[in-house]
Amino acid sequence: MVQIDPRFPLFGLWRVHPEDRASIEKFGNITLEFTRDGRLIYTVLKNEGNQELVMHYRVEKGYLFTRQPQDFIEEKISVFLTEDGNGMILVHNSQQSRYVRVEE
Repeated sequence: MVQIDPRFPLFGLWRVHPEDRASIEKFGNITLEFTRDGRLIYTVLKNEGNQELVMHYRVEKGYLFTRQPQDFIEEKISVFLTEDGNGMILVHNSQQSRYVRVEE
């Protein structure tokens, strides 16, 4: 694992790793879409309809900082990428979640 590497930006769509049962049970089947303009679209995929939350994000020194538009408090999350840039681990409040990049 490596911390954020400029060769592998976070831009694009990520899905919770299918083998990360703990994260799926706690948070649901989610996707994270990082846009170039600093938006993070957090989507919980459900049969009865998806739930979407749009936040702002920035990356600094191996950390992902997120903030909801109506909130002034930033959440600080450790972020690590796999060597090939197609896997990501987020660590927040001692909870680790794994994601895989979705090819578009």
